[in-house]
Amino acid sequence: MSAAATAERADWWGQGQDDATVIQLAATRLDGNELIAGLRSHPHLDLSAFEVDFNSSTWRFTSCDGAFDGPKTPVVRFKPDGSEDIWKLWLVCLTVWEGSKVRTHIKHLYEARRVFNAIAGGDVRHTTIDLEQYLELSEARTNLSRGYRYSQAISLLRFLEFRHAFFGVPNDPEMMSRLRDDAKQYGRSLTYSVGTPSIDDEYLVPLVETCHESMADEDEQPRYRIAAAALLLAAQIGMRISEARTLEADKLEIASMEGKPDIAFITFKTYKGARGDEGYKTVESIINPIALSAYLFLEGYCSERRKRVGTDALIVTPEQKGSYPSQGTFANLIKEFILVHHATIPCIGTEDRFPDMQISKVETVARRAKKRPSAIGLTGDETLVYPKFHSFRSTVATKLYESGVDMRYIRRHMGHMDENTTAGYIRSDREIEQRNNDLVYKAVFGDGAEFIGPHGGEFQQMIAEYASKLPEKVKGDLDELVAATSKAFPLRRKVGGVCIRCGRMAPCPSNTETDQIYCAFGVCPNQCVLYFFADQCLETVRSHMELIPINTSRGQIMAARNELRKAQNIIRDSLVPELDSLERQLDAHGREHIIGQFPELEELIDTLPEVRKEIAEWQAMSI
Repeated sequence: MSAAATAERADWWGQGQDDATVIQLAATRLDGNELIAGLRSHPHLDLSAFEVDFNSSTWRFTSCDGAFDGPKTPVVRFKPDGSEDIWKLWLVCLTVWEGSKVRTHIKHLYEARRVFNAIAGGDVRHTTIDLEQYLELSEARTNLSRGYRYSQAISLLRFLEFRHAFFGVPNDPEMMSRLRDDAKQYGRSLTYSVGTPSIDDEYLVPLVETCHESMADEDEQPRYRIAAAALLLAAQIGMRISEARTLEADKLEIASMEGKPDIAFITFKTYKGARGDEGYKTVESIINPIALSAYLFLEGYCSERRKRVGTDALIVTPEQKGSYPSQGTFANLIKEFILVHHATIPCIGTEDRFPDMQISKVETVARRAKKRPSAIGLTGDETLVYPKFHSFRSTVATKLYESGVDMRYIRRHMGHMDENTTAGYIRSDREIEQRNNDLVYKAVFGDGAEFIGPHGGEFQQMIAEYASKLPEKVKGDLDELVAATSKAFPLRRKVGGVCIRCGRMAPCPSNTETDQIYCAFGVCPNQCVLYFFADQCLETVRSHMELIPINTSRGQIMAARNELRKAQNIIRDSLVPELDSLERQLDAHGREHIIGQFPELEELIDTLPEVRKEIAEWQAMSI
């Protein structure tokens, strides 16, 4: 928040707050609905799209008629502990000033309350936070995820800035500096790592099979047939929960190409990173036969409910009254479906088998679903193991990647701005990672392949020294040598290469802040390539070169120069060393041996002279 913005907001509030205790007085006297009336009249704020019942025990934040398609529906029903108006005011301000939806800030409110309660003895209106207390609290929570600690730091930081702006409560500069540092430190890891893992096939396959059977079973309860179809869509497309619940009917199109199978795709709304008046953007996604069958089922099965409610939504639950099922209702329906079908889904007491998944007490889920555990053959003391809805996104991204789909397509399918974000979603399972490690180390120890990268030589020397100290029996057996080295120095597959560091330490540590920035932008010094990545690297260079004439024809000369610079850097640092290493491997082991191990290199090997000539032209090119 800028100093000018802080001064403007404090001045608009109209308090002369030199006295820090004014926050307690203001919070006590605050009339929420009068405050909203004042906010509506302020020239720099826009609350015209919402009605807010601010003083009720459950706060209703509702879209006005005409603001969105469909009837007037609550955007948020929100009941904070104690219902202090000061927290409601904060949530309104975050929403208005940052242009985000209320639900995106609720977690910040809870985190800020939690930290205040831990430090200030439960009084959220305390005027100071002791730095030592915060450090003790932070130290006690080092076992928590970086995302969670980021949320704590940024939540507390935002609330303190808000409190200073509106109530003039002074902030300790050292405390604020520490909070900003923590927000930076923990937030940066989020740029290239996603906390939600993919779903293990041992769980995913029975879940999908159960959904197929439930969707086709005419004796199944309607709500469960709907849940089954919704789960199938999510499992195949990887959409966000906000996108799934706002899917619309009649958005399916078929593209026909002569001599090839028809391709089905749907258009839907995404709210992530959306700009403009609508609050969303429209994206397209190709859907496979499984997703197509689920979409067509929902389109027909919910048609009468769709007319009754007066909505275009694809998914309409039996008890639904508004345009779309609420996010909470949608998530709870998924858990209820999994619980009821626990006989065919490995979801009861399997947290040891699936440690990355969510856990709830069966009794809690059953009570919310108004069911008795005994009626479905359980006691209620068991644990229910279920996936986050977002886990389907990681699963789809991982499956596409493991199937060899180009990263550029996966990025477009996932609706991401860049490939680094997409890479953060890819969660190859342990078997895939192990196969990748075996492939690399067999090439290194069996054929003398080289790690190419800023620290590749150092790493190669390190593993050579490790291998030299192994027992002779292990050194004499390539498979045992590879297995031992892979265990001691696990690698992590990255886009177009491998990371020689973060496989051993996750999340990936860095020696310097510069290294962290490099990693976030895909040029981490700990990333290495080997000769068998040359075909991928060549494709990346060609994609940059293809953009040059397009940008030039549009008069975007600087953009064209940037693409050329990127291509020439990749050629110098990666592609040429990879091709040199490939030629040494060909000289040492022959064409058939290399193609036998890496068949994808055949075209590149057979056209090496032409590729070298093409590269020389690119290197000599200027704009």
